Amino acid sequence: MQNKVRRFFVAPIFEDPEKTRLARILNGFGWFVISIMLVLIFNRIFTNTWVGGSASFTFPLIVIIVGFMQIMIRLGQVHFAGRFAVTLIWLTLTYQAAQADGLWDVALIAHLAIILLAALMLGWREGVAVGFFSIVTIWYFAYRHHIGSHEFNLDPPFHYARDLTAVFLVTSTLIYYLVYNMNRSLAESNVELKERLRAEAKLQRQADYLTALHETTLGLVNRLELNPLFELILTRTSELFDTPHVAVDIVLPDESTLRQEVGLGIFANYNGEVTPKGQGLIGKVWQDDKVIVSQDYNTWEGRDLEAEYVGFKAVLGAPLKSDNKVIGVLTVANIEKRNEFTSEQILLLERLAALVSVAIDNARLYQESQNEILERKLAEEKLQLQADYLTTLHETTLSLVNRLELNPLLELIIARASDLLDTEEVALHLVLPDESALIQKIGKGLFTQFNEIQTVRNYGITGTVWVSGKSMLIDNYSQWSGRIVEVEGLGFESIICAPLKSEEKVIGVIVAAHTGQQKKFTQEQLTLLEKFAALTSVAIDNARLYQEAQTEIIERKIIETELRASDERFRKVFNNNKVAISIITLEEGIFLEANEAFWQITGLSPEKALGHSVLEFDLWINPQDRTNFVKEIKEKGSLSNVEVTYPTGRKSLAYYELINLKDQLCVVSMFYDVTELRQAERALQESEERFRLVFQASPVAICITTLEEGRLVDANQAYWNLTEYSFEESLGKTAEELDMWESLEDRKLFVEDIKVKRSLTNPNYEFLAYKTHQPRSVIAFYELIELKEQTCVLSMFYDVTEQRQIQEALRNAESRTRAILESMPDMIFEISKDGVFLDYVASTEITPLVPPSEFIGKSIRQLFPAHIVKQTLFSLERAIATEQLHAFEYELKHEGETRFFEARISAVTDETAIVMVRDISQRKWVETEREKLIAELENKNAESETLRESVSIVVETLDKSEAIDRILEQLEKVIPYNSASVQLLDENMLEIVSTRGLEPKSEYIGVRFAITADEPANDLLYGDAPYVLIDDVQVSTNVFTEEKQRKIHGWMAIPLRVKGKLIGIIALDGHEVGQFKKSDAELALTYANQVAIAIENARLFSELQNELIERKRLIEELEVKNAELERFTYTVSHDLKSPLITIKGFLGFLEQDSVSGNVNRLRSDIQRISDATNKMQSLLNELLNLSRVGRLVNQSQKNSFNEIVQDAIDIVQGRLQANNIQLRVQENMPSVYVDRPRIVEVLQNLIDNAAKFARFHPKPLIEIGQDGYEEEKPIFFVRDNGIGIDETHHERIFGLFNKLDADSEGTGVGLALVKRIVELHGGRIWVKSEAGKGATFYFTLPVESES
Repeated sequence: MQNKVRRFFVAPIFEDPEKTRLARILNGFGWFVISIMLVLIFNRIFTNTWVGGSASFTFPLIVIIVGFMQIMIRLGQVHFAGRFAVTLIWLTLTYQAAQADGLWDVALIAHLAIILLAALMLGWREGVAVGFFSIVTIWYFAYRHHIGSHEFNLDPPFHYARDLTAVFLVTSTLIYYLVYNMNRSLAESNVELKERLRAEAKLQRQADYLTALHETTLGLVNRLELNPLFELILTRTSELFDTPHVAVDIVLPDESTLRQEVGLGIFANYNGEVTPKGQGLIGKVWQDDKVIVSQDYNTWEGRDLEAEYVGFKAVLGAPLKSDNKVIGVLTVANIEKRNEFTSEQILLLERLAALVSVAIDNARLYQESQNEILERKLAEEKLQLQADYLTTLHETTLSLVNRLELNPLLELIIARASDLLDTEEVALHLVLPDESALIQKIGKGLFTQFNEIQTVRNYGITGTVWVSGKSMLIDNYSQWSGRIVEVEGLGFESIICAPLKSEEKVIGVIVAAHTGQQKKFTQEQLTLLEKFAALTSVAIDNARLYQEAQTEIIERKIIETELRASDERFRKVFNNNKVAISIITLEEGIFLEANEAFWQITGLSPEKALGHSVLEFDLWINPQDRTNFVKEIKEKGSLSNVEVTYPTGRKSLAYYELINLKDQLCVVSMFYDVTELRQAERALQESEERFRLVFQASPVAICITTLEEGRLVDANQAYWNLTEYSFEESLGKTAEELDMWESLEDRKLFVEDIKVKRSLTNPNYEFLAYKTHQPRSVIAFYELIELKEQTCVLSMFYDVTEQRQIQEALRNAESRTRAILESMPDMIFEISKDGVFLDYVASTEITPLVPPSEFIGKSIRQLFPAHIVKQTLFSLERAIATEQLHAFEYELKHEGETRFFEARISAVTDETAIVMVRDISQRKWVETEREKLIAELENKNAESETLRESVSIVVETLDKSEAIDRILEQLEKVIPYNSASVQLLDENMLEIVSTRGLEPKSEYIGVRFAITADEPANDLLYGDAPYVLIDDVQVSTNVFTEEKQRKIHGWMAIPLRVKGKLIGIIALDGHEVGQFKKSDAELALTYANQVAIAIENARLFSELQNELIERKRLIEELEVKNAELERFTYTVSHDLKSPLITIKGFLGFLEQDSVSGNVNRLRSDIQRISDATNKMQSLLNELLNLSRVGRLVNQSQKNSFNEIVQDAIDIVQGRLQANNIQLRVQENMPSVYVDRPRIVEVLQNLIDNAAKFARFHPKPLIEIGQDGYEEEKPIFFVRDNGIGIDETHHERIFGLFNKLDADSEGTGVGLALVKRIVELHGGRIWVKSEAGKGATFYFTLPVESES
């Protein structure tokens, strides 16, 4: 209760001391005024002078004003409360004087207290203003009294004395508070000054170390190569510690040892030496991960005996760490003095080691980025090499497709392969027709001597590639196991070989070699040879097709003669055949021909049936069956084993074949009468069905095979499930075809054995399933049986795979468990529910405190103290009850030493559990030492934490804005400021890139302003000042004139430099005059360097990212071009083969038509061959034009576009006139800077394409003109009113060989050629069209050189 009363009367305390001081003055003044007013009120009441006077209004009003002032003070509105009280009390007193005694009223004298209060609360200006208004009021009352405009009633003397006493008391109280607060503030200032002096002395000592660290930091962060960095580290460390003996040791990548990278002084003799963990001082530093100092190394217990002879006196080592992991050790030694290293030097080395660690990380990151850039460059060179190879392949394709005779083609292949692979040693082998051997058809260089020599399968590299169908590369032929002695003697070392394939079948191989060790083939060359081999295969196929076509012409004459004789024989066989045969049309089912057997089996007559449909004779019960029959035979081409029942009751087995008879689809039907056969089969089927049910239902896999061939006759479902063979693929095939035996010799031995023994058993038969290749283990039984007069083998297989897998899994699990137990650093006990030890397992490296023989079978109560027994039994009970792992720690004293253990208990059964015990004494000691070290480090590093955080920020992030914001935040902790900004220099402009304390940031970030003569940082920007420090910028400059800037007084600018070059400044703003000191500026320089490093790192990272993006774009472009080139190669081979097949087909008809004398057919055949030849020639010409684009471009010149259009029209004039197409050309189109012949080719293709599709319109029209500009390039168009193009095909039509109408004329190359030429000139082409509404092709071209 007393505290509440005290808080009610005592002024509140605020964080701002000045605010607290004013609150105290107002609080004391308020309560005193309230007390005086209450006394005066009660006095007037008791003296009967209260009623009727103005005091009855003013005195309570003053109490209310002061009471409201107290409330505002407690709400924190101290300044507002002061202004409120001064204003209203002054007005109240003035009103009181006006209503009472006027010039002689005591209220006028009370104005002195209000003047004093205003000066104390609001400042001297406000005090002067209140005094001025009080004087004006006095003279105003004097004037009114003088002129008699108002009569004033004077108080009696005692009343006047009473009121005057109250005024004096209030004024005296204010004076007292003024003097009291001034003395108190002076005393507090003296205490603060003494503390500040002590702090400055401490900061000066820290500044000396920080300056040294700062200079070292500047040196380290600018070194990005490890060797110069190590040298700088040693130099700086030597200077800081005034000793020449310094060394840096780095942990090797495998973390096995430390290696001294570089050393000075006595350490220079040990560069490259390695140190194991824990050996000597540096080994201990690595092991313990902490600073270690030895003031007398010769007496230090951990000294390295080999280093003892060096003469070290004092040695100091600090760990270099990255991501809390030791990466090296920095060592300083002295051999002249003893006990030299102080606590400050130890702390200095620790901080220096932190900076060195960051610098080493930066250098390693820099080296990694450099290595990555180098790897990307090598990848680009590799891609470029592949592009060159593919270009060569493209040119080779065009050469090969023009060779149709085999021998010239083979010579060209060898020549091209020699050029591609840069070797004179090349040979080509082809598989003989009977596939018995390879024969070398042609060779070059040393291979020439082997022409016409044959090679069998798997003999040498060519025989191996023939069999495997895969390419091979041998770097050292003389060491290859499959080498041929004759070839080895030629000096071949590097050999590559690729198969030639046609429809996935090897038809030959191509081989190349290098002699000597100077040249080696690469994987890229092997890939190139594979692609060349694919092209070679297509060319050889084409040449063989051509030869076959020539041979077929000769053979056709012989065949025609034989066909005439065969036709006569067929007619005799057809009519006299007992098999019913008929020929009917497919769609209508009209009878065209049938033999006598057909009329007999169907009961029809030729007179009624021929020329009529089968539907007229009820041969199809359901007409829909006839429709389904037509659909099925169209899809399959033939049907067999179709059982048909006729109205006569006879059953037949039917075979149907779809044929083309005089350009009409017909069906040849053959019917075998199987009526008696079906009756016999039905009886046999019933007998076999019973056996089949038993056979198929058996869970044992059963199969029947012939003895000699091993042909699969039958098998049940269990067999198919076990072997994964399918019924359709396997039944009827031999053991060799199914690859059921590892070798045919094993099969032969089995046959001989079972012939003798009649039955065999194999309890351990294993094989791989056909599809999944999973291993199967079975017990096999074989029995010799006779089946349909043929000796067969009945095989039964009991699947025991799962049982044997379980057995193997159990053995493996047992081995793994044993290995795990032996490798675990735990002692493992089996313990019963009541605490009796049942068993013990542990690694041989672990020795329990008590031998196992002494605790096995004993209770835990006999061996351990009561508290451990209680904890163990509780955890044991909980583990068995919950079936969850329970763990606890305990300690034991053994031989005077306290040991710590961790126990983990897991239930095995309801009665037993496993207890795993681990000795954690070492871990506990490390944790204790670590806590001590952390506490010590926290105390020592508190002063430099901010600087270290700034360095860490620079290392951690490459985001410029984030790094700068965080560094400014750290800077504010050591140099308090009100606002800050980072401004980058751009010629004569400064741009704000980051702010702190200036809100909203969006109004400041990105603002640029010119550097004027009044710029306060000019001495820094254009002079040699290290920084700019201004006590009050409002006095010394006129730059900060905006309303928001009027608060700024203290101001400081710190330079941002990168490699000595000024790139900007950090500007710090303070609201106090003289807020920043010289020491602040010198400290801020360190943070400015971190900001500059962050900006430079962000710039370098951005440049690196841009470079990587550009390289990625180039690589993607190369990949797209490579893919297009591969598709181009495939399409060329396909589209060239089509005309050749056409030529081959119609060459066969030429001879037939010439013999028959059919001149019209002969001309038609010749025209077809000519059209195919023209199509192939057109395709080759367009491909050659496409290949020249980008390589054979004429020099671009200024050309009139109208003249270019006219050149193109002249070329296609004939087509336009032939299709009666109207042409409109816009006049005065702009000139363009182009290769004229190429653009004529563009317009020729576009006009020709428009004419091709516009000719279907009743009034075909083509328009050519110009419509606006795009990026200062004129947009030209070619428009037609043809059939149009659907929007889904607008992009596709510009692809190579993409034709919307496969039957239309043209090759599909034209628009791809147009697009490539336009893009080569720096323009682009697109189409706008809708189906049925014509098409408009737009394209842009340059009007001047873009170089």
